[in-house]
Amino acid sequence: AKQMAEWLDQAGICRREEYLNYTQQPEVFHKPWLSEAQNLEGYLFPDTYHLSPGTHPLQVIEIQLNRFEEIYPGNLLEENYSEMNQKVILASIVEREAQTKNEKPIVASVFLNRLKSNMKLESCATVIYAWNQEKGVQLSSLALDDLTIQSPYNTYLQEGLPPTPICNPGLDSLEAVVNPPQTDYYF
Repeated sequence: AKQMAEWLDQAGICRREEYLNYTQQPEVFHKPWLSEAQNLEGYLFPDTYHLSPGTHPLQVIEIQLNRFEEIYPGNLLEENYSEMNQKVILASIVEREAQTKNEKPIVASVFLNRLKSNMKLESCATVIYAWNQEKGVQLSSLALDDLTIQSPYNTYLQEGLPPTPICNPGLDSLEAVVNPPQTDYYF
């Protein structure tokens, strides 16, 4: 969301601060499938949008949420929203962990197998996100000491999923989590 806000601000579409403020208010958008979301990270579908300068951030976000609604590979009307939120969180981790489209289903299966076995996810992507969120530090790689940051996003220390998505996943990552392959992979 921060990256999107920067791009929108630089393009003159809407102000960064206003956009980010609305991303923290999922209740404003009256979407039942957002009922379990703490913020809109994960649901602002990354796509190409044709927006005019001066577009209100509410309208920009509504367009992104409507696109998410169109492409989500599950059925939003029948989905358990708590489970859906967990799928979006996991898809955001897959988005940051996988290097290519072909890797995403395998990465999703690894994380799902770890979750089923009550193993820690141990995702470097979540630790990088933790450093950014907690300390404002942008890391591109990690040292062993970096894995000790105390954060609910540090999946080396915390069990299960982090509390919110760490990015806005694309369709490939969402599909990989919603329809994962069955594997015996844990690493």
